[in-house]
Amino acid sequence: MLQVRRDREIHKEDGGWFVARWHFSFDRYRDPPLGSGAEHSEQNGSETEPMEFLQLWILPQAPSLPPGLQQRQFTKEERTDRLLKVIGPGASDPVRVHQDAAVYVSRLSPGTVLTQDSPVGRGGYLYLIEGRARVGDEELATGDAAKIEDETQLRIEAKDTSELILVDVPLRFTPVGVWAR
Repeated sequence: MLQVRRDREIHKEDGGWFVARWHFSFDRYRDPPLGSGAEHSEQNGSETEPMEFLQLWILPQAPSLPPGLQQRQFTKEERTDRLLKVIGPGASDPVRVHQDAAVYVSRLSPGTVLTQDSPVGRGGYLYLIEGRARVGDEELATGDAAKIEDETQLRIEAKDTSELILVDVPLRFTPVGVWAR
């Protein structure tokens, strides 16, 4: 099952010195304390253009983990016409996350079709960063997102040159730490 959220439905907040737009979690929204804090490295290199970036939160599988920071860059060639795994729980994954979750990125040429198999009990979130694509039976455009539940195979077809991010997570998990409240 796909549940689509269109770009025009995204929440917008104008804080004076910043303007933010975001999808709320497809689950309960929480604003937890960050324990020992979070470091941010985002910087806008332009005096005239607004900065845009994606921020995702994946809940850890264990409480009280020490803060960590990993950063990697992936070339256009590495992610073109394939789902490139950039985050995962394995020691050999490019960026490690402490959860049974994975994040993929892709740059699709027009007409390219990709499929992603998913076992029962898995779900995800697909965000179309740029372009137009058919995801399952749904047409998505720049800024649209889809919640994915119990789709044994996800089919993605690029209608235009498209950039996307796909997050794969267990549909059921036990929250820990501050999230267990």
